[in-house]
Amino acid sequence: MIQSKYTDWQGRRASKSIFSAIAGGLWLVALALPAYTDDTPGLGALIFGWMLLFDGEILGFVGWLSNFPFVISLFLFMIGRRLGVIQAAMILSIIACVFSLGALTVDEVPSYGGSSDVSPYLGCYVWVIANAMLMVGSIIYTARHAAWQFRNGKM
Repeated sequence: MIQSKYTDWQGRRASKSIFSAIAGGLWLVALALPAYTDDTPGLGALIFGWMLLFDGEILGFVGWLSNFPFVISLFLFMIGRRLGVIQAAMILSIIACVFSLGALTVDEVPSYGGSSDVSPYLGCYVWVIANAMLMVGSIIYTARHAAWQFRNGKM
């Protein structure tokens, strides 16, 4: 059997770091990109997304709410070492990913003169991909961590 220079633990930590960096980086990039076709920047959508609730865009508001479980999940995923913390991060990332799909349904955003018709643009899609990357990474890492604990009799 060929031995890797990394232990199983180091390999799992490396994959966790890679998924965390990609998901967090994509989320930050999405803040700089236009989120909707009216050139609403992602940061503007983050700051004023709560106003979608008052414009009747309930699913868009749910999409905006997904930022909270995403940030908490990213934090727990990056610092978590125990299986329970990693599982909590995984559950929150699944919730965030499902909720983020609501942002793709937005067709009107509040503006100065009432509301304007829009459709999702590059920043919105990058933001959803960031949520999906965190979800996939946390599921893979949780499964590998649980399998490692089971193999080593720590469960």
